[in-house]
Amino acid sequence: LGLNTIQVFRKYFSILIWDFFSTVRDEKIHILKYSRFTYILNYWVRSLKFLFWYEDCDLDKAVFLLSLPKSIGVSKTTNEEVVLDLGRFGPYIKSGGKNASIAKFDIFSFSIDEADEALKSATGAKGLIKDFEGSKVQVKKGRYGMYITDGKVNVKFPKDKEVDKVTLKECEALIKDKQK
Repeated sequence: LGLNTIQVFRKYFSILIWDFFSTVRDEKIHILKYSRFTYILNYWVRSLKFLFWYEDCDLDKAVFLLSLPKSIGVSKTTNEEVVLDLGRFGPYIKSGGKNASIAKFDIFSFSIDEADEALKSATGAKGLIKDFEGSKVQVKKGRYGMYITDGKVNVKFPKDKEVDKVTLKECEALIKDKQK
């Protein structure tokens, strides 16, 4: 990438808005506008479409965005490292197999306490809602609602039950009934 990418962006696709020189990173940072999208780039390209208007961008914000992904500390919820990054649908954090969107937060002043708040409402890997200790049985959230699985057999979660109150025995009985 590097210089060739910058030259292609400037020549064919974009209107150059600002050029900064970062003494901290000892490199030139470009902010380019193409169609309705704005990009920050040096050797890496970052889109600004979910963050703020390009008029509000300055050198500090550009350097911060180019430094992502970045660790912000250890979560009290998952007891693992929290990583802040920009994704396809905007800013997000990931920790311990959980991802959470942080579009409603200011990512430039995002703290570990806000990360814990966001991670509490996040689902785990592939929609995991509840996991039973010492068993493969899990309660997950899928496209058509909640379901119970043991990795091979999927059973629709009963509407008359609550997720917090369902037991491992009840889940195993539902899976066994479906296998018959």
